Amino acid sequence: TTEGTIRVSGGNSLTIGDVTLAAATKYETNLSAPGGGSLTVGNVTGGGNALEINAGTAGTATITSMDEVLFTLADSGNTTVTAAITDATSTLALLDTTGVVTLAGNVDALSLTTTSEGYSLVLGGTNNIDGTTTLNNVGGVTINGTTVFDDGLTSTASATTLGADVTANNGSMSLGDVTLTAGVQLEATNGALSLGDVTGDANNLTVEANDDVTIASVDDVNALTVTDSASTTITGATSATSAVLTDTTGAVTFEGSVTLDTLTTAAQGYSIVFNDGGSVTNDVTLANTGGVTFG
Repeated sequence: TTEGTIRVSGGNSLTIGDVTLAAATKYETNLSAPGGGSLTVGNVTGGGNALEINAGTAGTATITSMDEVLFTLADSGNTTVTAAITDATSTLALLDTTGVVTLAGNVDALSLTTTSEGYSLVLGGTNNIDGTTTLNNVGGVTINGTTVFDDGLTSTASATTLGADVTANNGSMSLGDVTLTAGVQLEATNGALSLGDVTGDANNLTVEANDDVTIASVDDVNALTVTDSASTTITGATSATSAVLTDTTGAVTFEGSVTLDTLTTAAQGYSIVFNDGGSVTNDVTLANTGGVTFG
């Protein structure tokens, strides 16, 4: 059981086994040595208490797991939480790191906060984040496990790499440039969906929103599927093996040139607009009933 501050100096390492927090606690390895030293902690049972760690600008911090912890990462070279972060009252404030913050296990947290520093963030497990989440770190965001952001997600400060489905339950989703490493579904159940330039690396992308969908461009996507939206607009070029337009209330608009092998539409009331031409290799039957416009 620990509380208060535990510091080591001179860049030495600090190792703590499984721990229960009795009150707010700090672990620091950067006393008199800004570069810090390695900091290793076992399973942390927080009981709703705060834990702050600071491994300096170069020290590696490793935590096995956290339960009901109000966690602050002040600084490190790299930080990894190897197993789960549990209890929906847990909070995660990632203030600074030189390299990568990796949350490798499942995350269930009340909030996740990042700052406009150069570190990257990796979410590896199955995750549920309450509240409105804005990821401000500029070193990139990678999401490799199915993740739900209960009140929306904004991650436009840097590029996003996606290897799993992401849902914004009660708000919008806004991402910067996106690279796919697997087939992905992006859904904003109660808001708009906005994406920068999408690089598919031959993976599938499915988008769905109850408001507008806006995508800067689509390149090297296998199957692009629009499941539903108020309207969908791709402002730049679209290059995909296939596009499947299942439903939309208004229009699906391709502002840039279109390069597809196949195009499939459904007998729904949306319209399709092609404003810059392009090509579809295979025969096309346009089944939508809201009209087709060639600009």
